[in-house]
Amino acid sequence: EGRTREPKQEPATSKQMWFIRKLLAELGWTDENGEADMERLNGFLRERFGIGHNKWLDKSKASQVIEALKAMLERQQEGVC
Repeated sequence: EGRTREPKQEPATSKQMWFIRKLLAELGWTDENGEADMERLNGFLRERFGIGHNKWLDKSKASQVIEALKAMLERQQEGVC
């Protein structure tokens, strides 16, 4: 009762999370250690997907996040050329 998540959603796979981190690095979304900036990802998730934290990503949302990040990377690369 009062739950906003649908039951039995499969969590994002480790492969999806690896790919999201890789895309973050390619976008330049890194922290001072050069690691993927997960706080920035969380802000993006809140704003674009209404998800408060990357640990709550399910497989289908992770897929949407990957597609959104790929599109952003593509636009960024087109701007550079």
